[in-house]
Amino acid sequence: MSLVRIVYVICFVIFSIPSFTAVKQVNQEFQFTLYHTDVLCWQDGRCSGPVANKKGPVAQAFEKFINKAKTTMDMAIYGVLQENWFLQDLQKILIRGVTIRATVDQTGGTWGTWNPKDFTYADTVELPKILGNDQVIPDLGPTRKPRSTIMHNKFLVMDRRWLWTGSTNVTATCMGAEYNANNAIAIDSPELAQVFSNEFSQMFEREEFSSSKKAGASEYEYVYTDGTTVQVFFSPQDKPITNGVIPKIDEATESIDIAMFFLTHTGISDALIRAMDRGVKVRLIIDALGAANVSSQHQALRAGGAEVRVENWGGKMHMKTAIFDHQDVILGSMNWTEAGTKNNDENTMLIRNNPKLVEESEANFERLWGNLVSWKPGQADPRAESKTAGNSCFDGLDNDYDGLVDAEDQGCK
Repeated sequence: MSLVRIVYVICFVIFSIPSFTAVKQVNQEFQFTLYHTDVLCWQDGRCSGPVANKKGPVAQAFEKFINKAKTTMDMAIYGVLQENWFLQDLQKILIRGVTIRATVDQTGGTWGTWNPKDFTYADTVELPKILGNDQVIPDLGPTRKPRSTIMHNKFLVMDRRWLWTGSTNVTATCMGAEYNANNAIAIDSPELAQVFSNEFSQMFEREEFSSSKKAGASEYEYVYTDGTTVQVFFSPQDKPITNGVIPKIDEATESIDIAMFFLTHTGISDALIRAMDRGVKVRLIIDALGAANVSSQHQALRAGGAEVRVENWGGKMHMKTAIFDHQDVILGSMNWTEAGTKNNDENTMLIRNNPKLVEESEANFERLWGNLVSWKPGQADPRAESKTAGNSCFDGLDNDYDGLVDAEDQGCK
């Protein structure tokens, strides 16, 4: 056998060996509270008009959560917008002697200047005024120059024990006014708090973002005394789609229900089509803006047999969640896109064998699913800003990001 052939065989064997996940036993039950925004209040008329600074049920829960802080609070958040109560709470928590640190996303400009136009959410610039410049690290990458990746996390670790994460940004649309469909989970687990603290430290203390971060979180599966298991993937280093999402889809035998803002990843689409080919029922709720993206995979999934419904609420389907075989749940900050898994700073959690989490997740999915009409061949998908999209023509927002708001938009005329 030639030397080249020998090297080829050795490489094939090495890279064909499946990776193994180490089990870490946790000496407690999986203790959590799951929250879902009441986006349908904007559809049935209980809520209406411009979306502004408010404090709805999820915001109230988050406020109660952060006000339990005793010593430390580390936040990795995309930004802050029109949530004055949150900024006021941070000031009060600081007065109590709690150390608060944050990392946020910055889209352009010069590092350290804190110009509102350089942030997706303008009120993010209030954080260094409250916490101090050295307590807030904006992501512009190792060179502190604008980059194409984003720090898209929405997690908070408190007192080395408590964790808050999910799809909910600290903004009026996502949290306060509950205009977007979102979820959030509060978890009491020192073990998971440490996992997220390690990720935060890479970004805050070492200013390592995106591909500069070190992998390792997904190598462990945390097993709780009630049978719940949790595996955490951080983007991009833990390759959440390759190592987490697609393998979970390939395991499915009965059903997959997905609620997603953007789904453009062809590998996921292919895996879902494989699942349907072996008899798995796939349902997808996707955002109208996400469906309008030229790379959206929802049409390919329809063609492959999936039931797909595009939201028409006015607000967004902003969740990044899937439920598998009435048994396991994926949730977090990552959209199912190439950027989400390969470039951005994100977190994805795979939680298995927790009936309560599944029950609450399925109840919310069914509630949203039942509000949307079935798609028929030849029917156009709803537009993000139009007369048929709930409150979208009266919310004061540019829902389709075309520079036109409400009555100015062609869809609202």
